[in-house]
Amino acid sequence: SLDDLALICEQDIDVINHIEEEGRIISDVPDRVQLQDMDLFDDPNKKLVESLDSDMPDLNEALGGGFRKRSAYMIIGTTGSGKTIIACQLACAFSYNCGGNGLFISTEQQHDELYRRMVSNLCRIPHKVISKGIFEHVLSDKEKEMYIDFRKTLNTINKGDMRVINWGNFEKQPGTKVIKAIEDEIDLYEEETGRKLDYI
Repeated sequence: SLDDLALICEQDIDVINHIEEEGRIISDVPDRVQLQDMDLFDDPNKKLVESLDSDMPDLNEALGGGFRKRSAYMIIGTTGSGKTIIACQLACAFSYNCGGNGLFISTEQQHDELYRRMVSNLCRIPHKVISKGIFEHVLSDKEKEMYIDFRKTLNTINKGDMRVINWGNFEKQPGTKVIKAIEDEIDLYEEETGRKLDYI
């Protein structure tokens, strides 16, 4: 993160202040600070790092308390290893458990396919059962009950907000500037909802 970079390059902060992306100077950088001027001990009543709970205790513990806001995480794996599933689960946890506002941007899968993956994962319904659609007649009584409870949760305990965006086959769109496209999505979301984003 830029905060860590600032500590490493504390004597060369001008370099950080002039990092550019598409000709735009990144302005949201830490102020210069001498390490010896930092407090000896932190205030126990002050929350130093804001985190989003993943709803997975072991993962939260491994990350030191959850996913830090304003930090980037990369999930890497082969096809079928569960990258999309964990991303869906995290997005639901961030929005519906933590009250976070976020964008889930897909460059491949359509909205309905992502939704079915979320339902499969969160309701413990085998994906093959609902891969072509969530039809009442294919669900067992228990699956139907879990799915209806899931929908009730979305409608009643939704403190946050999650918007799913599909960019289609992004790789085949020549000349697309990823950072610019994401910034445009952020601006559009915040303008339309009046909310600040917590995660993408």
